[in-house]
Amino acid sequence: MKVYDAKEQDWQWEDEEYVSIIPEECRWQNWAVDDHTGTAMTGDKLLNFVNNTLFPTLKKLPVDVSTPIKKAIVQTTFADANQYMKDGVLLRDLDGMQFITPLIYPNRCDNEAYIRETIDLTNMNAFLKKKNESETEFPYTMFHIIVAGLVKTITLRPKMNRFIANKNFYQRNEVSMSFVVKKQFADEAAEALAVIHAKDESNVESIHEDLRHQILDCKDVHKVDSSMDFFNHMPRFLGKFLVWILTRLDIHGWIPASIIETDPYYTTCVISNLGSIKLNCGYHHLTNWGTCSVFCIIGEKSKRPVYHEDGTIEMREMLDLGLTIDERLADGYYYSKTIRLLKKLLENPELLETPANQEVEC
Repeated sequence: MKVYDAKEQDWQWEDEEYVSIIPEECRWQNWAVDDHTGTAMTGDKLLNFVNNTLFPTLKKLPVDVSTPIKKAIVQTTFADANQYMKDGVLLRDLDGMQFITPLIYPNRCDNEAYIRETIDLTNMNAFLKKKNESETEFPYTMFHIIVAGLVKTITLRPKMNRFIANKNFYQRNEVSMSFVVKKQFADEAAEALAVIHAKDESNVESIHEDLRHQILDCKDVHKVDSSMDFFNHMPRFLGKFLVWILTRLDIHGWIPASIIETDPYYTTCVISNLGSIKLNCGYHHLTNWGTCSVFCIIGEKSKRPVYHEDGTIEMREMLDLGLTIDERLADGYYYSKTIRLLKKLLENPELLETPANQEVEC
């Protein structure tokens, strides 16, 4: 629309009688341009305008056989379009550094920061034992606690739920966690994607229930996702071209919602439980594709010595987490406080029985 608006200004210069097919309130210059007076739309107001006014209006522009191509193209372009900020709201109220950083460092993969944290599992093991006294059908596990901890941490630390796309900052609409479920522990076994969509009132019990449905559904060997197989049944040059088109759409946030819903890289955080396959903790890279800004690796738990101030040594079960984050989202202090909160929640899991949006002192 920005390019089309510039062309319209040229046409108006060339033809004083030129009239835009786009209603005045929907022209780019009247809603998208920030004149630094503080009146530019942002956040929920902008999202509401784009969803409820802009797109519906442009989709229904009156076009017939007599409409010039240069005008009809607007309605044709938006006829099948959806709101391109599907998973986030544009942020304009940024400080100077946040505005400049994406312009200088536009790629997510070039801005990875790695954080490793060790969790003492003493309290978590006791918590799990107590919870599973009454839950035998689908027992609580360490994985459930970690997912609930990440949900609450990111809910309370909202900058962790931002992403940068096409050099712009967005606040994600929801907290979502994704992970891959292996249908069977075998080399050739298929995999399925599970996604948890958290709410402000989510707690460890509701997340446990969500995980129950997701995991059991993913482990159904009769359900196999073959949506990507069609690429193998077309000429290679055509497949490469279609993927190239998708990467262009991704840059501008125009990926169809049907793809976003099944893509882990369009969630808040991707979790990989390497400990479940007997691997130590590591780190996973971020991707320029999608909008995911946080990746969490869960390692294998092990007994380690804990040294007390009186000189005594105690062996405790410990767990390493490896987090990869987009360092452009916040400063080091914000990240430090976020990791301290996550550690506190995981080492005091009874706090996860409260709603995700209930504050915790840290």
